[in-house]
Amino acid sequence: MRAFSFLPILILSLFPILCLSCAPVPADKPPHAVGSISAPAAQDNDRDISSDAYFHYLAAQVNIHKGLLDEAIEEYKRAISHDPQSPLLRLELSRLYINKGHMDKAVEECQKAIVLKPDNIEALLNLGGIYSAQNKTDLALEQYHKVLDIDPENLQAYRYLSDLYYSMGETTKAVEFLRRFVELDPDSVLGYYYLGRIYAETEQFAEAEAHFLKALKINPDFVTALNDLGALYEVTERPEKAIDSYEQVLKIEPQNKRARASLGQLYMKEKRLSEAIQQFKEIQKVDSTNLNIRVMLGVIYFEQERYDDAILEFRFVLTNEPDNHRIRYYLASTYLEKESLAQALDEFERIPPESDFFVDARKSMAYILRKQDKIPRAIGILKEAIKEKPQVAELYLSLSLLYERIEDHDKALRLLEQALELEPENIEVLFQMGVVYDKGGDLEKTIETMKSVIEKNPDHAEALNYLGYTYADRNMNLDEALELIRRALKIKPESGYIIDSLGWVYYRKGDYERAVKELEKAVSLMPDDPVINEHLGDGYLKLNQRAKALKAYKRALQLNPETDQTKKLKEKIKALET
Repeated sequence: MRAFSFLPILILSLFPILCLSCAPVPADKPPHAVGSISAPAAQDNDRDISSDAYFHYLAAQVNIHKGLLDEAIEEYKRAISHDPQSPLLRLELSRLYINKGHMDKAVEECQKAIVLKPDNIEALLNLGGIYSAQNKTDLALEQYHKVLDIDPENLQAYRYLSDLYYSMGETTKAVEFLRRFVELDPDSVLGYYYLGRIYAETEQFAEAEAHFLKALKINPDFVTALNDLGALYEVTERPEKAIDSYEQVLKIEPQNKRARASLGQLYMKEKRLSEAIQQFKEIQKVDSTNLNIRVMLGVIYFEQERYDDAILEFRFVLTNEPDNHRIRYYLASTYLEKESLAQALDEFERIPPESDFFVDARKSMAYILRKQDKIPRAIGILKEAIKEKPQVAELYLSLSLLYERIEDHDKALRLLEQALELEPENIEVLFQMGVVYDKGGDLEKTIETMKSVIEKNPDHAEALNYLGYTYADRNMNLDEALELIRRALKIKPESGYIIDSLGWVYYRKGDYERAVKELEKAVSLMPDDPVINEHLGDGYLKLNQRAKALKAYKRALQLNPETDQTKKLKEKIKALET
């Protein structure tokens, strides 16, 4: 399961310090600090402002309205000079200092307001917000707790305390304060929403879902909660519910890029590629320069085997980001699938050693050159790659495969031994050693190595099959061979190679009808494999189905006329034709 991922939780404790009065939070997004400044709301300060101070207070408000904050600060200072005992004037000056970024002066004025009126909740909340912005968490907590001592039902204090405790990693306390918040305000969309966020990020998914749904029951159009609910359904592997959540978002807000992108990626995962394309195309209508969308479309076109379209998308991205090695690797891989081998080689070669894609690029180059029967050049490419990355075991493994191809088994084994020194527990290297021992004619070491692979990984289907087939091909340990191959088949029930091995075991045991049944199935899965076709011919011949046997042998010879088996195949065909 992938880590659950949301947009970061907002630092709500900064909220009171960044505004003198706050507009209502829109229902379609989580709360955030509002930087506007306007006249303060009426509050109980136990005394009126003196008439001389009030003139300057009004002048400050006019300057705030005009955006002249420095002039407003000077007017507040003049007001305070006429009425130094006013906590309201100190608090408002503090807020102006915050907006100007003068935090130390803001703290000083806030503290003076609290000295003048110790139970001044607005000043305590303001001071807590300043301390929070300065990362003085203990001092911020102290102010908010003082608020609750004065007013045990103060909703703002509960919200800010929850947020601070969450930022400190104390999720239990964060949940405790948010729960108290929703007890006091049971119709709070945001209270339930943030509880859902905390539960989701601590992987308590059932609780998270319940609280998101409570928030949505109060406000069904809360798109942020719908988006996060969709993400939760994805993580808990309920794709249809996730799709429904994202579609609800788009009914409310058709241009919501997060919902469209999430829906597109979910459709990709579900192999609903045409629907994924539709979502990404909609995003492009409003965000034509979004390169991530181009990448997504390229990947989908690749999956659909629309290689020319994929190439166009990847090339567009590379025009804007020529050093994006991931996209260059995608482009090269697309050329490879298209069988445009020269272009694929060129793009793979342009991926430098410092790239995370360098090793795979060089392995791909070797694969192409091997396919073109340019083995010496492929060997040179991998040798150079090993010089750049001498600690990467898979490069030694890939090079060993090339030496195995040209039947230089000693070099292949030495490379595999080097790979094992780097990664002693690498099962695939050990398996390949068993293959090389077999190709070199060392049956004892082949069996010993394959048994070692199976001991380390009892579900290694290839090793189970290889050992089982080795026994069957040599007409030895047939009961054990049958058991090994059946185990392999449980792991990979649709593998043509393993089904062929099963048929061959039955053939060796003299059960020709069962052998032919399995071998026919193997040929249907892998019609172009010469060995499987020859095995089927052998099975038909044992059942005296000579015409079918002849056809199977001819097919095997046609598929690979230049093997060690060619002479034997021709003899079998000649015997049936005479």
